[in-house]
Amino acid sequence: MVNGVQSCELDLTVPWLRKGTIEVVLAAKRGEIVDSYGITYDISNRKWSSEQYALMLKPDSNFDDIMDLIRRTYRANKHTKK
Repeated sequence: MVNGVQSCELDLTVPWLRKGTIEVVLAAKRGEIVDSYGITYDISNRKWSSEQYALMLKPDSNFDDIMDLIRRTYRANKHTKK
């Protein structure tokens, strides 16, 4: 425990958890966004019903590409929710 906060260990046996990374899950079904950068991967085998894309955010990631995909996902969801 550090400063009253219990620390936890990362379970590195889980394929999408890696030290020094953050997984960004995009709320989009397959075919709703086009990943022209090739940085997303399929997570349709997980228990979530609507999210089928994710990407790994690392210190050396191209943040402009990631933000572009997040914007595209937002726009796709905005148009489908009207």
